[in-house]
Amino acid sequence: MMFRSVASVAVMRSARSSSVVGRGLSAVLKRDLASDSASTHIAPTPGNGRVVVVSSGKGGVGKTTTAASFAMGLADSGFKTVVIDFDIGLRNLDIHLGCERRVIFDFVNVLQKECTLSQALIKDKRSPNLSVLAASQTKDKNILTVEGVEELFIELRKNFDYIVCDSPAGIESGARHAMYLADEAIICTNPELSSCRDSDKMIGFIASRSRRAERGMFLFRAMAIALYCSVIVFLIS
Repeated sequence: MMFRSVASVAVMRSARSSSVVGRGLSAVLKRDLASDSASTHIAPTPGNGRVVVVSSGKGGVGKTTTAASFAMGLADSGFKTVVIDFDIGLRNLDIHLGCERRVIFDFVNVLQKECTLSQALIKDKRSPNLSVLAASQTKDKNILTVEGVEELFIELRKNFDYIVCDSPAGIESGARHAMYLADEAIICTNPELSSCRDSDKMIGFIASRSRRAERGMFLFRAMAIALYCSVIVFLIS
């Protein structure tokens, strides 16, 4: 897959300031909607929220930071956004968004019908358009099923413009379920060989094993983000 550079910005230190990064990414989506009517990107409409997965084969490359910043940027741009932590057993997204003390119910509680979706969603105190669905700290990620995740997404699509999925590293259960139903992908990487190789592997994995691929649909665009020395470079196919 070929990529071309479209922008670069400095990474801000605070969680709030990092929404600048997210607004940069959301601006790319809005620009494409306005300029490319033939694009495979479909504008979010009521009942048709877009699922965006933030993924990478390698750990420690900035997936959660990117997911939190992107979600905040979308919310600050006026889109109703929910961000979901798919790293079952090792959640961190709640810390990045400063809501770790407000988690009562989590992603797995919703899947197992132990609470309603509205009970598990945490409204961000800074942005009224942003909600967070935390991962479980005690369950195993093998508890995830395609049917359960799809049912959750159907419900979320009714109320949100964007559903941002913070994928765990690797290509095991959490990552597979995060990417399977995605409409678009953001791939995080660092400019070193092992990270780039794993990211390339993930791009191929999504291109061949997502539901869109299984149905023979045109591959959604993947956006690659290279993080190094506190600088982000946006790359888009």
